[in-house]
Amino acid sequence: PESAIAIGKLGGLGVLNLEGLWSRYENPKIQLGEISSIPAEQATRRMQELYQAPIRADLIKERLAEIRAAGVCVAAALSPQRTAQFHKTVIDAGVDIFVIRGTTVSAEHVSKTNEALNLKKFIYELDVPVIVGGCATSQSALHLMRAGAAGV
Repeated sequence: PESAIAIGKLGGLGVLNLEGLWSRYENPKIQLGEISSIPAEQATRRMQELYQAPIRADLIKERLAEIRAAGVCVAAALSPQRTAQFHKTVIDAGVDIFVIRGTTVSAEHVSKTNEALNLKKFIYELDVPVIVGGCATSQSALHLMRAGAAGV
């Protein structure tokens, strides 16, 4: 949240990744300090272990409230896979801008493991602007905007 607040105070849009350590641990500075202090060859494995902790709805609310209290725009990001699970928590926490981000995001993405997020339907059901990130071509960006994304 500190980075999102600092960016917001400078006039930018700081977006909190809700799948990071800040939504998994009460005080993630402990885990972040651990990662920064271990040898590089151990860091990836340790990060994989740390990211096994579940994302907590209570911490999502707490972190977004912290950003709101700083008086800056509250923007938060989830992957399409996590959006279906946590979007109500994020909206109820008072997010100003919802970001759906991924390596490649499509309005018509098909998932092999889960029911795919229907971006066209989802975006129009929300009362906040949605930015969708993760496209590599202007055609893909235009497709996402036509699906209702406020930004790409």
